[in-house]
Amino acid sequence: AALAQPRIERLGDVAPLVAFLFAGEIPVELERLRATRFDDDALRKLLALVGAELEAAASWKHEPILAAVKAVAQRLDLKLRDAVRPLYVALTGSPTSLPLFDAMELLGRDLCRERLRRALSALGGVSEKQLKAWQSA
Repeated sequence: AALAQPRIERLGDVAPLVAFLFAGEIPVELERLRATRFDDDALRKLLALVGAELEAAASWKHEPILAAVKAVAQRLDLKLRDAVRPLYVALTGSPTSLPLFDAMELLGRDLCRERLRRALSALGGVSEKQLKAWQSA
């Protein structure tokens, strides 16, 4: 509730803002993913690298999640706010929501991992070879 409070004006604003927390599976809307500043290849690269970096995170708390996403943003020479927009869509189904890293902590590692995989798959997926090449670049 505390995370949603700054983002709501009316009580009716709460349900759409937090619905993703209670849904096991959210639909992947490619139009929303593609509405970001990235083409499909850049989206695939971003989602794959974030997923891999999150896999290596020592704990599933706000700070390690933030550090993982920041590391990928720096690697791809992106501003953090540009890197998080597709993550919002992949993880919450919306381009705006609760603060992303807090929302990810609430969702949990497994659900975040699954939602990132589903978004990546909807974009055509990534081979292990591609991921390793991106990680070493």
